[in-house]
Amino acid sequence: MVSKELFALEEPVAALNSRDASDFEVEWLRVHKALSELERSQPMTESARRLMKEIEEESFKTVYTVSGSTEFTKFAPAVSEDFGLLARGLCYGHRDVWLSGLLASYQQGIFPCGRIQPSEKTLDELLVQEALL
Repeated sequence: MVSKELFALEEPVAALNSRDASDFEVEWLRVHKALSELERSQPMTESARRLMKEIEEESFKTVYTVSGSTEFTKFAPAVSEDFGLLARGLCYGHRDVWLSGLLASYQQGIFPCGRIQPSEKTLDELLVQEALL
């Protein structure tokens, strides 16, 4: 999902900055808050917490490997946080059209920023669809 195409951006810094100054940040924080509330009411097991940390770390490292450029090292934290959010959503079976759209962006090789196209599919459905392709 984290491929070289993901970093084929004409203006990488502008794309990264648009995550902080747009609907993207509002939606990201909304989903993060919803998942945090779920975590408070239904704490994760220790093994699930370790898995979330591994997913975030692996996605962080993958950005360096795939991008092949120090210019894109700024993307590693953003990608890592996105994958952490997606993993938490999967862990809790959280249904959210924006979160599904975030995953769909990565699956399409598009760095998610600005306005994300919502997806009616669940995270599970998107991952199964990816596996079948």
